[in-house]
Amino acid sequence: MERRPESINADLEEHSVSTLPLSQRAEMWDIAKDDPWRKNAVKRQEEFAQHSQRWSHDRSSIITHMRGTEAEIRDLGKKEEKLSRELAAVRSRAVLVNETYNQEAQRLNNIDAQHNDLMLRQCRNQDGVHERQLALSKFIEKRPAESQLKLPSLTNIPARIPPALEPPRSRSHPITPGQRLDPSPSSTAAGLKALPTAAQEASVKAYTSPYRPLQAHMSGNSSPITKDTLILRHDGSVYTYPKCIEGVPVEKITPSHPYWEPTWPDLRTLVERDLRVHEMNRSAKKAGIRDEVVRTYHYDHKVTQGKRILKFLEQDKTSPYQLLSKRFIGVGHGTITNYNTLYRLCETLESLADYKTDVKPVDWLRQRLHELAEGQGTSFNLAKTIRDFYNDPKLAALRQKAGFKTFGRPKSQRPRQCRSFGAAQESQPVRHAKPTSQADRR
Repeated sequence: MERRPESINADLEEHSVSTLPLSQRAEMWDIAKDDPWRKNAVKRQEEFAQHSQRWSHDRSSIITHMRGTEAEIRDLGKKEEKLSRELAAVRSRAVLVNETYNQEAQRLNNIDAQHNDLMLRQCRNQDGVHERQLALSKFIEKRPAESQLKLPSLTNIPARIPPALEPPRSRSHPITPGQRLDPSPSSTAAGLKALPTAAQEASVKAYTSPYRPLQAHMSGNSSPITKDTLILRHDGSVYTYPKCIEGVPVEKITPSHPYWEPTWPDLRTLVERDLRVHEMNRSAKKAGIRDEVVRTYHYDHKVTQGKRILKFLEQDKTSPYQLLSKRFIGVGHGTITNYNTLYRLCETLESLADYKTDVKPVDWLRQRLHELAEGQGTSFNLAKTIRDFYNDPKLAALRQKAGFKTFGRPKSQRPRQCRSFGAAQESQPVRHAKPTSQADRR
């Protein structure tokens, strides 16, 4: 049943809300101050104003701090550049000082070696004179009493006859204190007549007797080096005793190892360079294109030495730089990096392996070097000791015990060659001429 429009309009009029004009609405808002919506809007406006003020203050302070930080960054950058330049200068100075130290150390070693050689010659000469005097006295005592010819006693020489070189101020003092010499002319004449004959016989006997070389001195402990007497100690990574090997790594070092010094050259590179020179010299000799006289055998031997050194550097479990601590290791001519020194080291370790000791060859060599260093003190030279180690008394005793023969003589007992290369070349056949190039001497 449809409703009439009149009834619908009546219902709308009953339920419709009466609205006020706009002017009256504003007045109603002003009057109703306790309205929650108005309070909320005012509160938010105040909060926004405070937040804007804080933001402006914080932003200005942050910008100021950033500007100060930028200035500090620029200052630090300038200081960093200055320190970098100073560090580079210090490093270059350190390299120069290190090179100077190595040169001075090498000079010191050379001076010590020369001094030791002179001292050895002087001691050998004094020992030789002493031996000849002992031999003369023993020879005179062993002869029959009737044929003995003894030197005249000093009591038969007048005290007033001074030696030829005696200074005048010392002539008033007696020659032998506590003795009264007989100044009679008869005893003086008899003594002077007997002196030439006795001196001549003593000289003939001393210089015609066969020369007996001095026995090598056993430096350090005379007991053999075995597993029971070995004193080397390590903690698994580095050696801790004795002092001459303290701090040396147990494992084999390479140029990338922290123990490796920047001034140490690669030994394989040095040996390969010298080996190429010797191979070129040998090829030139065989091709007949060299003018100077050389020995083919010499270059063949040098090439063989170089190959053995390279094999030793590759297969051995210890680097030559690990033989002793750094204070004994040097670089340059006459040090452990020398071609001949490396070959002697290689040959010594290979020989010790053949002698079948109960310790490792390198440990045996280290302990023997420790004994020599303790005995020789500051005059100990590692490279020179390695070059002459073939004639070491303990090594010779071990060689003899293992049944091997000893060839050659020690360097101190070899005859000295006084002739120059030119004289030797003129007077000797071609095969005895000596090479004169720098690589050949190496």
